Amino acid sequence: MGSVTASYRFATAWGDVRPSLTWSHEGKKATDSIDSEAIRVDKRGLLSGRVAWELPDGKTQLALYGSNLTNREYAINGLNLFTTALRFYAPPRQFGIEISRDFDF
Repeated sequence: MGSVTASYRFATAWGDVRPSLTWSHEGKKATDSIDSEAIRVDKRGLLSGRVAWELPDGKTQLALYGSNLTNREYAINGLNLFTTALRFYAPPRQFGIEISRDFDF
């Protein structure tokens, strides 16, 4: 398992902007003690990204982020029930918005 992140920070008149991209990789792995091929998890590479905007006040940040940007379908776990194999899949491509504020007390 490993990951690589590329990020950059640049200043604008309206605050700092920080875009970043992350590529993560995980190899094949067994999900049970006998390493059943029917429920083995395959290797995968995933791309995620984030763009954050920090306002000039230094306390407020707005961010847009996305995970599984290539919309890859992949199993994250499995269960072998005698003659039936169940595979559990990760969520598809997702996007979100994050707003944070630091308060001084």
